[in-house]
Amino acid sequence: MLRSSWPILLIALLTFNCNPDPEGIRKPNILLFLVDDMGWTDTSVPFADLVTDNNRYFHTPNMQRLRDMGMQFTQAYSSSPVCSPTRTSILTGMNPARSHITNWIPGENNDSTEHTRWGLPPEWKIDGLGPNDVTLPKLLKQAGYVNIHIGKAHFGRAGTPGEDPRNLGFDINVGGTDAGHPASYYPPYGAPDNDHHVPGLSKEAAEKLYLNDALTVHAVQLIDSVSATGKPFL
Repeated sequence: MLRSSWPILLIALLTFNCNPDPEGIRKPNILLFLVDDMGWTDTSVPFADLVTDNNRYFHTPNMQRLRDMGMQFTQAYSSSPVCSPTRTSILTGMNPARSHITNWIPGENNDSTEHTRWGLPPEWKIDGLGPNDVTLPKLLKQAGYVNIHIGKAHFGRAGTPGEDPRNLGFDINVGGTDAGHPASYYPPYGAPDNDHHVPGLSKEAAEKLYLNDALTVHAVQLIDSVSATGKPFL
């Protein structure tokens, strides 16, 4: 589960073309970073009128570069203080009350007796998203986009189609499963029989890459390869 601060969401839109002819507009590439457990002061970029001690402590030059190149929003609405409802809201555009995904998947103590469930969410969509849900990558695919998911997914419950981002509109998935966190950030990223093992990174594990770096290597390679085709990407 996330702590009480909401996740930080960063979106970069690249390769805009201001051609007024709709048929001649080059579709922008979309890079979306969702950072779990990152509070609004956990960066050297202040998100308030005053600079906090945390802003002075952290050094995040790339976030400063993104801010300087684009726009910074200092007020926002968070659909949920935990991960799965936040992530599925971003993917579907629905708030948790409408999607019925109101807790992290698969939740905790959901099979406990009624008299011990006080404080827990009421009946909810414990399986998360599925192939029938309308998602942003599905809509972008109709517009000719190649959709890539890298890192934590946590969109669907283990054993359901929604545990694989490719069933939700993504063409490529690197490391995304039903797990809400990796077994380890160090290679081999958990034992293969661990439910939180990060799959598909044996080459990076052999190179002793830290998990964040392993995912970044994939991101750079995939961006380069898709860009070479001329197709827009998410």
